[in-house]
Amino acid sequence: MKALFVVNPVAGKGKGLEIIKNFESVIQSKMPYTIELTRAKGEATDIVRRYTTKEDYIVFAVGGDGTVNEVLNGMVGSGSSLAIIPTGSGNDFVRSIYGRYTIEELLLDLLEGNNQKIDIIQVGERYFLNIASVGLDAEVVYNATQYKKLKFIKSSMAYVISLFKTLLGSRGTYAKVTIDGKVTCDEEILLLAVANGSFYGGGIPMVPTAKVNDALADVCLVRELRIRKIMKVLPSVFKGKHIEAKEVEIYRAQEIEIEAKNGCKVNIDGEIMNASRVKMRIIPEGIEVRMPSKVTISNYCSEDKIS
Repeated sequence: MKALFVVNPVAGKGKGLEIIKNFESVIQSKMPYTIELTRAKGEATDIVRRYTTKEDYIVFAVGGDGTVNEVLNGMVGSGSSLAIIPTGSGNDFVRSIYGRYTIEELLLDLLEGNNQKIDIIQVGERYFLNIASVGLDAEVVYNATQYKKLKFIKSSMAYVISLFKTLLGSRGTYAKVTIDGKVTCDEEILLLAVANGSFYGGGIPMVPTAKVNDALADVCLVRELRIRKIMKVLPSVFKGKHIEAKEVEIYRAQEIEIEAKNGCKVNIDGEIMNASRVKMRIIPEGIEVRMPSKVTISNYCSEDKIS
């Protein structure tokens, strides 16, 4: 098997490319490899598609969640497998499948690893691995992206600032939500998260019940809350305990449809799009991921992920 390293040279201030260069001799002793650098948004998808339509590769996505999403969309339907070297600011999806690793350890273990199939979720003509959401959190991600552009604000702080700014200005999103053909709500909601992985926002376990290989998407629905109630529930989110609140509803589904009369922002693995109607469906075992030699998805449960 050949390896294709698709590297976002900007992520992590170039750390990913530096590590690969440092371990080139080790990589070369394991398998033939090619390194491709991305230079523009969306380019990773085109690069991966160009390679994987001709041959099967272990495709290493070296960057953040956005790079991983682009790589995924370039290889769905091929016989290639996805490996992730997290060098972005969030690195949320790897928390659901790899656990705690240094980047150097992860690279070496993935070279000796094995392939396992996991689910993906289709939305329109695209696919995602982790979480898509509408409502409060989509607004938070959008606003955080604006703050990240300011040099004096760190990525982690950008989410915190954005969270409080968005909370103060939030009016909710009026949406009709249909889950597996049944209308679940048709009213104002605070947020709706459709999850394959558990984490977003740099490690927040928004949907700790989610599993990447159960052929179901976990849906976290929070109907409209008053600001005082939100502030009361908020601290529990960071430990994944918010799902115990009576205002939070968890569903498991194969298909989800969201209709927002006035349109809304949709956060798909950290990328924001505007839409008035969105359909999502789970694709069981939709892709193979490269797993470290010591880790299997089947014995890696949600309790492990947030301990």
